[in-house]
Amino acid sequence: MPGAPAQILSSARMAEAVAADLPESLEPTPIGSLSEVGTALGPATVLLADPAWQDALDPPRLRTLPRWWVVVAPDGPAADAARQAGRLFLRLPDLPGPARRECLRAALLHAQGLVAAEQLRREGELLARDLFELSEVGGALMQPRDLQELMTTILREARRVTSSDAGSLYLVDGEHLRFHWTQNESLPGLDPPDLEIPIDRSSFAGYAAATGETLRIDDAYAVPESLPCRFDRRFDEANGYRTRAVLVVPMLAPSGVTVGVLQLLNPAAGCYATRDEQIARALGGQAAVSIENQRLRDEIEALFEGFIRAAVTALDQRDPGTSGHSERVAELTCALAEHADRCGHGALAEVAFAGSELREIRYAALLHDFGKVFVSEQVLGKDRKLPPEREVALRGRFAHAHEALERRYHAELARYLQECGSAGFEAFEKRLRRGIDEERDRLRHFERAVQRANEPRVLASEVSQELVVIAEHRLVDSDDQPIQLLQPGDLDYLSVPQGSLTSQERRAIESHVTYTHRFLEQIPWTRDLARVDAIASSHHEKLDGSGYPLGLGAAEIPIQTRMLTIADIFDALTAADRPYKKALPLEKALDILSQEASRGRIDPSLLELFIGSETWTVLA
Repeated sequence: MPGAPAQILSSARMAEAVAADLPESLEPTPIGSLSEVGTALGPATVLLADPAWQDALDPPRLRTLPRWWVVVAPDGPAADAARQAGRLFLRLPDLPGPARRECLRAALLHAQGLVAAEQLRREGELLARDLFELSEVGGALMQPRDLQELMTTILREARRVTSSDAGSLYLVDGEHLRFHWTQNESLPGLDPPDLEIPIDRSSFAGYAAATGETLRIDDAYAVPESLPCRFDRRFDEANGYRTRAVLVVPMLAPSGVTVGVLQLLNPAAGCYATRDEQIARALGGQAAVSIENQRLRDEIEALFEGFIRAAVTALDQRDPGTSGHSERVAELTCALAEHADRCGHGALAEVAFAGSELREIRYAALLHDFGKVFVSEQVLGKDRKLPPEREVALRGRFAHAHEALERRYHAELARYLQECGSAGFEAFEKRLRRGIDEERDRLRHFERAVQRANEPRVLASEVSQELVVIAEHRLVDSDDQPIQLLQPGDLDYLSVPQGSLTSQERRAIESHVTYTHRFLEQIPWTRDLARVDAIASSHHEKLDGSGYPLGLGAAEIPIQTRMLTIADIFDALTAADRPYKKALPLEKALDILSQEASRGRIDPSLLELFIGSETWTVLA
């Protein structure tokens, strides 16, 4: 018969009866029972059911025959049983001749068709399984977020789909392959050696990387002489392992560049099949794309991390008085977020942050004050109430007043001598000196009062009243020109009740939040960083709506911002690098935060966690 191999199974009696009618001298195979024949997919099979067989008369037994077998039976009980089982293909004519020959030929052709169909079905199932496996692998490779996890996933999935006992993964590093990851079911817990392999034809991995070809070797200890590469037995000898079958696949990016090499060892079947090679090569391509994507992602994240660092550095240089504040706030905020993530009870029971969300919180905290780069340096670094130029001018006026007193003293003495001579001069000089000294003491007292008022602290009422007296005080120099110690603008600055900023300067400082928002909204954030702007630009909002710039309420302030606010206030209170105030002790800072929570301005649950976990110790 042309086409696929064929066989005819029959009893010895029937084999003798039909031998002369078999097409193309095909010999029947006599059997005594159906149990003597295996059911694996093989040659096209025609079963001549002998009525003398008990098997042929049992419909349930006939139903269990492989679906690619063709049953032919003579009229009688065997044909009836085959028909009942749904397996009768043709009735075999009783008499020899052309009819019997054509019947057997038709049965054989039909059997060959059934075998071919079964082979196609099995190949289709295998192809579908391979496609499913590759899609499963592709999905698994999309999940990892760092190179270590990605490489582990590649090896695990490659070993799974090829049923391999062990595997190794190499990445191209310049002119070498660097051994990075290994897995071994028989030897768990192995650490990858620090190993470099030249990209040449001397080793399995080097050969695959140099040529872009896949190696499939049935026994690593018996490499064909036609291959230039040889197996390095040192690992086997050191660990009591026996490497047999090896499959080495280059991981090629779409550009054709070799990214690395995947090496698989000892499949469960003993040797790797063509299907293993094909699926491993497809997996290697997927792995190469995933590795390149992960590297690109890592490079982008490093680039963005550098941008964030540069932005913080620019802010520190613009405002040296708060240098390090953004870094400390980021550490405090992230630590509090991690504590909240692990809390699991109370008001924070549902709080959970993924790794990308923690990165989002960190970036927001690092950039929360970036808008200060747009605020005047004189306002940012102002450590006293008077601006530097006004303070210099004020000191000049006091110095001028002292000089004017001294000149007036000598002018009065000269006038007396000119008008009155020496008579009574000594007494006059004493009275004049006493008056000048009293005036000088008053000036010094005024200077001290101004210095106290110029400090960034709460202004006492008596100091405030004394400033009015100083502003109204007038001196006359030797040219009869009035000297006004405090100008109207000076009094406005010195009368600031608390801190060092006027209301206008405070509004300028507060505008940094708006500038932060305007800056951050220009950045095309990725989806996992989309809330950086919202978190950072609302860190001065309060739960009771008393914050700025928008006066948001509790429902509008995300929990990430609430944590940032607590960290920001804590660092502002305890930082020792502020030029306009001293650092507060820890207890005092926590007391102020507790007061803010009791007034409904900051989140009490987060503050309780902040205090209970001693979050500030991350700065130690």
